[in-house]
Amino acid sequence: EYQPILSIAGDPTSTTEEKITYYLTWSLSSKIGTVTNVGYVRLDKEDYDPNNDTLYYNSGNSKMFTSTLPKAYVKADGTVSLNKKDSFYDHTYVARAWMTYTDANGVLHTVHSDIIETTKLG
Repeated sequence: EYQPILSIAGDPTSTTEEKITYYLTWSLSSKIGTVTNVGYVRLDKEDYDPNNDTLYYNSGNSKMFTSTLPKAYVKADGTVSLNKKDSFYDHTYVARAWMTYTDANGVLHTVHSDIIETTKLG
C-alpha cells in the first residue's frame, strides 16, 4: 500500500545569523495522487499548547509563521531547505511540515509531519 511521506528537520547551527534552516522532505506516489502544495508552520514553543494542538496550516494563530513553497518546487517528491530568520538565541520553536494533494477523484487531502522542536543556542 502506498502512503504519502513527509518529514521536517531543523538545523540551528548557523553562527552568522539568528536563523534556523528547516529541511522538508516529501514523496507521493502517482498511484495516490498529485502534490498541490508543500510548506511548514512554526511557532515559539512557549505559545504552543500540546493539549490543544493548533499547529496546522491555516489554523489562524496570529503568532504562527507559515511558509508555502513556490509552485516551481512542488512535485511528486523532493527535499528543500528554507531559512527562517528571526530565530532568536536561546529560544525553542516547534514546527510541522504540511503537504496537500489531490487524489484520482479530485478530492483534496492534507498530510502533516510529526512536530519537531529546535532550539537556537546563543
